[in-house]
Amino acid sequence: MRTNRFTFPNLILFFLTLAAFAPLRAQDGLKDLASSKKVYIGNLISNAHLDNPETFRNGMADAHLLEEYNAVVLENYMKSSFILPGEEPENIHDLTVEELRATLTDENIEAFLSNEDWAGLRKRGHVMIWFTQAPQWLNEVGPTWTGQQVFSFARRYILALGQICGDRVDEWDVINEAISDDAPGGQRRWRPGTWYRRANDGSMTDWGEATYENFIKMLFTWAREAQPQARLHYNDYGIENFSDSPASKNRFMRDKFKALKDCGAPIDGIGFQSHFVLSQMVSSTGEINQGFIDGIEDSMEDLATAGLEVAVTELDIRVCNGDRDEDFQEEAFREYVAMALRQPNCHEVMIWGLRDEDNWITLRNDGPFMGCEDAVITEGDNYSPKPAYDGVAAALNSLMDQDDFGFAALNPGSGTTADCGGMGSLEPEVISIGGPVAVAPGGQVTVPVTYVSTGNQDIVLALQLDSDPFTLYTQTTVSVSEGTGTEDITLDVPMSVPPGDNQYRYQAYLTPTGEGIPGSVNNLVRSGITVLGEDSQLIISISGPETVGRGDTAAVEVTYSAVEGQEIVVWFQLDQSPFTTFQEFREEAATGLNTITAKLFIPLDVPIAEDAYQFQTILVPTGGGWTERISNVGQPNVDVEIGTSVGEFGENSIPLRAYPNPTEGWLTVELPPSSEESNYRIYSARGRLAREGTIGGASSRMRIDVAALPEGIYVLELQRGSERGVVRFIRR
Repeated sequence: MRTNRFTFPNLILFFLTLAAFAPLRAQDGLKDLASSKKVYIGNLISNAHLDNPETFRNGMADAHLLEEYNAVVLENYMKSSFILPGEEPENIHDLTVEELRATLTDENIEAFLSNEDWAGLRKRGHVMIWFTQAPQWLNEVGPTWTGQQVFSFARRYILALGQICGDRVDEWDVINEAISDDAPGGQRRWRPGTWYRRANDGSMTDWGEATYENFIKMLFTWAREAQPQARLHYNDYGIENFSDSPASKNRFMRDKFKALKDCGAPIDGIGFQSHFVLSQMVSSTGEINQGFIDGIEDSMEDLATAGLEVAVTELDIRVCNGDRDEDFQEEAFREYVAMALRQPNCHEVMIWGLRDEDNWITLRNDGPFMGCEDAVITEGDNYSPKPAYDGVAAALNSLMDQDDFGFAALNPGSGTTADCGGMGSLEPEVISIGGPVAVAPGGQVTVPVTYVSTGNQDIVLALQLDSDPFTLYTQTTVSVSEGTGTEDITLDVPMSVPPGDNQYRYQAYLTPTGEGIPGSVNNLVRSGITVLGEDSQLIISISGPETVGRGDTAAVEVTYSAVEGQEIVVWFQLDQSPFTTFQEFREEAATGLNTITAKLFIPLDVPIAEDAYQFQTILVPTGGGWTERISNVGQPNVDVEIGTSVGEFGENSIPLRAYPNPTEGWLTVELPPSSEESNYRIYSARGRLAREGTIGGASSRMRIDVAALPEGIYVLELQRGSERGVVRFIRR
């Protein structure tokens, strides 16, 4: 594929490039170097950065972003777990696009897109559809939907995102990481086990047969309808290096997305995430692995022949266990960035982290990333450039000046339905296992098991050790018929089961009728089950309100098992970094198995927000905190609403009367007359501004049409000069 690489003109360019790669420390920001080259160099905005751009890292993060980059993406806040509600909306399949839109949280997206300081930055949307970082309810119920319901929900969600974003997003990752990490039988496949897996159940939908190929085509079709101005990408990791093997993600990606484009999917390009290990790219003595760079270039060239662009979307190059000198990152970043941006179909490189300390690799430090760090181009409190920074600067300097960015015209796609092939089928599957995390010898437990059955089959539920020799202590078999359902299965726990904290598992097997575990066609494990004993030490469960009001007292029920010298601590806090704690309950733990009710006062100054808080419960040695915890259980996605007392609004100096209350349409408000105009605002119980207006000074009564407001509790706040009045009303 790589013929005539060193023609005479290429040799001239090669030597010019070598000259450009001389070591330098850029005096201008990277965005200034990119400006005349007409390319984009970008980075991300973390949650904490978006929440407080002016104060996060003492303002250094935002200053660094604006000085160095001309493109930006949100690290997390545009993922569905931050947009969809924390609980499944009622009658979700009956909701219109507008009604689903009303359930979404858009504050973070709006803060991102409306920030004037970032107005000049190219903005990426990450991500519309992804198998992970979705609300727990979607992971649980999505696999029980029909193919029609999965297609329909995805369509309405994408269109609702379009309503939120308008024309303010330049490009989107429409679907992320949809290709499996394994290749059974040497053949790569679409990712199994996702919340949207019924999109491949082979049933008929309004848009064609339910296959992954048809589903993905329609995702891009709906994304083009929702965001007609945006470039639309598929985004993934491990797809970068060219391979002809049918087992490779690269071959699968190239074959499938070329075919989808030919089938009418309005796809513009592919996102190469580019999470690399430095040892892949340079030798132990610092020589660049040119074969690695060439392999990615081959992929870009191949995609270009199909009219597909490439964006480098999440670049980081990590050092693992000190196996390479960090200074060697200069060569790695330089060679990769220069190669990518020299391609006619690649116009942007996004680096995944403003500094080493905040990069996800450093923050994870587990599993395959254990011992890996230092993955991006600056470090420290002052965002000091590393040699890696010099590599990126040199790569930008090596590019030729251009008059424009060179983007191809947007792909309009074709067709409002899909016939793009694929093999849809409904697979028998155990979807989820519920039940208590602790059981008592001699006791009985009920464990809900959700499944998809393709005929008359059995579910066998077992309690067994969670490690070798996986001793099975008890099992129960129930019969199920074809379809999707949940069975509450009862297990009798033998007295002979030895106590052990987190040493057991529930394992559910789906089997042909009468064949038992040896005939299993699918199974699922739930680990971390405790068999209680005298010395058991763990939080078993917590149950608190899903919504609290400022000034209210929340009651949280905690079941635990403890020994002497321990305490139960319950925090009401933010459920993401920086995990600000607003209230603490602490009580000496009684020994053995117990249930208590912890009461926490919700302060009046807690910001109103949806799905932003948690009750975090920990078992600790007396006086201990988070780092000393023995066990913990959190209840996330707690809302804070306006409280039940008007007193939280401060002095109520203008007496107001509102009627009828409740109201179904018009609300009449009586107030003392004045020569001054009054401004009023109506807020929902969750603090969202629903309506605002002005009242003439001579008026002592006004009528407000609230018929268009959804049913619920509202607060009308009236401001007249320095005076204010507040009144609650119910729209029903």
